[in-house]
Amino acid sequence: MINGARPKNRAPNLVVFALLPVLGFAAFAYISKQREQTHPASKRPVQNPSPLAPPPTRKSE
Repeated sequence: MINGARPKNRAPNLVVFALLPVLGFAAFAYISKQREQTHPASKRPVQNPSPLAPPPTRKSE
């Protein structure tokens, strides 16, 4: 900036605003996929089952 000149105000770039949710969703999907591979949901124990939930039933063999 020479002699206190200010940069001109510019309109926000709409492409950037359009890509933000897409990038956010892609990051969420990637992290979820990585977590599922390292900690499968089917193997996770239930920490605090709801007191209103019916007791788990055994599958008949």
